[in-house]
Amino acid sequence: MRLFIAVDVPLSQKIKDLLKEIDKSGADVKTVEPENLHLTLLFIGEKREDDLKTIEEIMNSLKGQNSFSASARGVGFFPNLDRPRVIWIGIEDHGNLSEIRKQLVNSFKERKITFDDRNEFSPHLTLGRIRSPRGIENIKRIWEERKYEDFGNFKVDKVMLFKSILTPRGPIYEELHSVGLKETSLS
Repeated sequence: MRLFIAVDVPLSQKIKDLLKEIDKSGADVKTVEPENLHLTLLFIGEKREDDLKTIEEIMNSLKGQNSFSASARGVGFFPNLDRPRVIWIGIEDHGNLSEIRKQLVNSFKERKITFDDRNEFSPHLTLGRIRSPRGIENIKRIWEERKYEDFGNFKVDKVMLFKSILTPRGPIYEELHSVGLKETSLS
């Protein structure tokens, strides 16, 4: 089964509006279904059923972490503006997500559980994948208008393990496990 660890990002009206704008732009972009939007902390990849217990134990070690606030702000592209393949919204969180990811990565390595995520961590919300250059000027116009836009704040109070089922219509995500973060008065 194909697994990843993520946090939920609530869908603000501004994010919904941006997804609609991308869909109507005439560009060759496959947008993410709104119910599938999430922030991936760690892409694990293909695992056997018997790895689940260890992965859940690793995740349970996050229970002592405090919940915190994060902001969805700015629009960008991976790998860059000259060769855009992915359009995203940036996530600002003062390093909390990076710390959780680092703890997960270290725990996976200690427990000798391999994972497929080798990219440098850059907290973001993937909005869509650009399939061809058709209409790319429209996507760049949207970027120009929204590259610094504030899409709202949200609370990170849970980390989830998902199974990704790939279908011709797009992925289906099934939550397998979750860990609540500790409530704080500041988050």
